[in-house]
Amino acid sequence: KLDTSLLVHGYVQGAGKSLFFDRIMARIYGDYLLTLGQGQLDSQYNDWVEGKLFVTFEEIFQGNDKWGQMGRVKHLITGDTTYINKKFMSGWKADNFVNAVFLSNDMKPLSLEETDRRIMVLHPEGILPKDIQESISQALQDKDSKAIRAFLTYLLAKDLGDFDAHTKPLMTGAKETLIDLSRSSWEKFYNDWQRGYLDAPYMTCL
Repeated sequence: KLDTSLLVHGYVQGAGKSLFFDRIMARIYGDYLLTLGQGQLDSQYNDWVEGKLFVTFEEIFQGNDKWGQMGRVKHLITGDTTYINKKFMSGWKADNFVNAVFLSNDMKPLSLEETDRRIMVLHPEGILPKDIQESISQALQDKDSKAIRAFLTYLLAKDLGDFDAHTKPLMTGAKETLIDLSRSSWEKFYNDWQRGYLDAPYMTCL
């Protein structure tokens, strides 16, 4: 269970986001993986989280929801336990083992704070080459899952150095851009003023 989550977003469609985090990872996690959308996040019922290890959220942030749901998203990422609500049943507390990935084609899929310590942001800038798409398609159709098992073996044998479950996410260029897009209007004005982007000189004034 990581204290961080991945956000992979951008206007480029066909970069392979869903192919990797849905179809490939589904072959690895099996019944312990779910792919969800906006409806599940908005719902008061969250029994889908129980017993799951990996959740891929596809295009879940639309309109004002990208701000209104951030509290729930933060708890999903870092909470050790969660309160389960199931329809027609009394709720109960359960351990939270879910690692989450958020995918979006929106340039601003959620509002990110400058001091954020939960989200690792990636911004694909190109389409997945056709030969790689075909190779992955063949691997997914293989009944013996040879390539999938080889990939899992690679992941398990990968030397992660000092990376652990509590390592903070990197400050990528994509994350800096998203933080900047998430600022309120007065913050954007102040930063542009301070950086000399405006005609007005940056100085004390009445």
